[in-house]
Amino acid sequence: MEVVVFPYKASMWDSLESVWLAAQDDPQCDAYVVPIPYFDRLPDGSLGQMHDEGDLYPDYVPVVNWRAYDTRARHPDVVFIHYPYDHANHVTSVHPDYYSDRLKGLTDLLAYVPYFVAMEELQEEFCLCPGVFNADKVFVQSEKIRRAYIQALKKYQGAPRGAAEREHLESKYEALGSPKFDKIVNAKEASFQFPDAWKRLLYRPDGSRKRVVLYNTTVTGLLRGNGSVLRKLRYVFDSFAAQDDFLLLWRPHPFNLTAYQTMRPQLLHDYLGIIDDYKSKGFGIYDDSPDLDRAIAVADAYYGDGSSLVALFQCAGKPVILQDSDYAPGPSDPAREPPFRFENLFDGGDCFWFTSAENNALFQMDKSSGAVRYKGSFPNEKVDAWLQYGAIAKCNGRLYFSPRSAEALGEYDIEKKTFRRIPFPPPSVRSQVRYNPACSFNAVASHGAYVFFIGASYPAIVRYDTATQETRYFSDWVAPVDKLINNTEYNYFARMSVTHDSRHIIAACSNANAVVVLDMETGASVVHEVGTRRCQYSSIAYDGENYWLAPILDGPIVKWNMNSGEFWELDAFPKEFDRGIAGWASFFAIRCVERALWLFPCTANMVLKIDPDSHAIAEAKAFADVCRGPVPDLASPTSRFFSVSDADGVIHAFNFRTNRLISYDAARDALSGQAVQPPAEFKKLRIFTDAARYLQRPDSSDVRDCYFYEPQKHTLNELFGSLFSEQCKPMLELCLARQGLLFENIAAHTDGTAGRHIWKSAKDSVLKY
Repeated sequence: MEVVVFPYKASMWDSLESVWLAAQDDPQCDAYVVPIPYFDRLPDGSLGQMHDEGDLYPDYVPVVNWRAYDTRARHPDVVFIHYPYDHANHVTSVHPDYYSDRLKGLTDLLAYVPYFVAMEELQEEFCLCPGVFNADKVFVQSEKIRRAYIQALKKYQGAPRGAAEREHLESKYEALGSPKFDKIVNAKEASFQFPDAWKRLLYRPDGSRKRVVLYNTTVTGLLRGNGSVLRKLRYVFDSFAAQDDFLLLWRPHPFNLTAYQTMRPQLLHDYLGIIDDYKSKGFGIYDDSPDLDRAIAVADAYYGDGSSLVALFQCAGKPVILQDSDYAPGPSDPAREPPFRFENLFDGGDCFWFTSAENNALFQMDKSSGAVRYKGSFPNEKVDAWLQYGAIAKCNGRLYFSPRSAEALGEYDIEKKTFRRIPFPPPSVRSQVRYNPACSFNAVASHGAYVFFIGASYPAIVRYDTATQETRYFSDWVAPVDKLINNTEYNYFARMSVTHDSRHIIAACSNANAVVVLDMETGASVVHEVGTRRCQYSSIAYDGENYWLAPILDGPIVKWNMNSGEFWELDAFPKEFDRGIAGWASFFAIRCVERALWLFPCTANMVLKIDPDSHAIAEAKAFADVCRGPVPDLASPTSRFFSVSDADGVIHAFNFRTNRLISYDAARDALSGQAVQPPAEFKKLRIFTDAARYLQRPDSSDVRDCYFYEPQKHTLNELFGSLFSEQCKPMLELCLARQGLLFENIAAHTDGTAGRHIWKSAKDSVLKY
């Protein structure tokens, strides 16, 4: 039996090599490799310069010159091709003698193996090429891709007529894997010889090896991006030239230059200039060799356009970063460092404790120096999640965190510097508020050895005994509150709607005109109806005699005396007062400091000060610039305060609008503020989470969700510095492990034996007839 393989581009030889190796090892077969010539297309579509790459194949491949192999005379039993376009390619064309419509009559079996691999989906035009129609067998990487070919053909030609035609269609396409994956699986870096010029760049004087980033730019990206692609190239090269931790290996698509000549001639001069500049500066490798597998073997990561190389890197178990072709900031462009936002603020005396509003991270801030230290992340919680912990309390040398979107109660031992999760079960009490795991608990309070977690949508107040680790659930208050609910879309309690005395928790409801008073020793509760039916509350404070309740929406401020049950509704707001966005919380917190009540806005436009005796409401002028001044880039224009704490007559509040920690000494009417800078190790964590899609979709079965995406908030050097940092190593390993598991869904025979299976099927098909 005679088989001939007709590759054209040496760089695409990997799509046929393992099939040839299997045929060569078959004692019943004579196998030949005959590289065929190809032409560039001229702008008018005619054939231009001819290329013959027969001398570029590996030394172990016994190449036969195309002029010496007479296909018509020899009539091989099997012909393998990987060029399916015949005359229909606008960039290149193989020699017309090797178009599939001509080869079909010169062999018993014409087999097409795609020169590319696909991720999950395949564009229809790849399924309807002349070579696909003319082939007797089409060998594709997976069952999903096989179905895509069949469906495309049915759509184009109509459903098969009769059982025989249906059987032929089904048997023509076989999902046996891809030789390209075989090459990656079976290749090792040590088996390749690297040029001395590569070695000089790859290794530092001390012998240590740099990490290598393969940069792939495709024809599709080039044509779609036009001039922006050139700006992107300059940005990428300038970034890598400015550091010494990573080595860039630029491997442009083999037809990039031809595409510029044929389809973007006005950009050709600039493109050639960029290539010359890159080569002359000598900080990176320019690889236009046909040996793709060598480049993949030496590379530690992929960066660039989406292409079939992506699948090869995932097969190799290496990270894939897709570039944003439009993101190419210049040196004079303003920095886009994202804001560092607190979710809560606990006053620890000489320091503050807080968690990030956007990432799984705990911080400690020294009050005197303002220095922030990253203390770690909560185990088995999402790395990237919005508002994981609502509030913080301290008990017996440990910090406790109410899980808002987190999946468990959180504990941090300050001395031992260890984290612990305390699971809680799904709610067992029926209630009018639909339980939302993204907002389970909001507030937290401590009393003796007890820590109380106050439910948001969770219909219970949970008491955790830190001495015995026993957990109890108190929910007697739920039914009485449900009778007073004004809006079931709101949770039971907000983050700042809880205070306590020496015996009781006093919690103002955010969905009803109600206050729950819970005995912290017995768990017994009493529900008080406070204010008129229109009232719902965001926060509560005590002035030593009366409780003050701030409205969550458009209701009044309420002053309430628990002993007498009397209440007063205050709504004589200043003339310039604006509640903010309709349907959003007007106020975030109310605090009693220096015999005055201070209301901090969420979307309202000012901080208010209330005289507890006269009930006069006025703007706290010291905060005017904070609330109504210019909004910095990337800041929130709506949420003005998100964390408020007070101690010793000083109010501390984190302001989303300016991204600053504000301190206000009420006795001196003195306001100060400082920008809080995240520590360097946390910056790396945040960059990683901004780029890693799998963190947002941890349950996805799509291997494409294991890609990393270039974020516009960070530089390229920051991105790669984060990706390979020690802080992010566990997350990267988790991503690559998931990538490896999901990769098996997109290819058959990922053990490196696809070529053998393809050859066996082709041989059996010939022998069958």
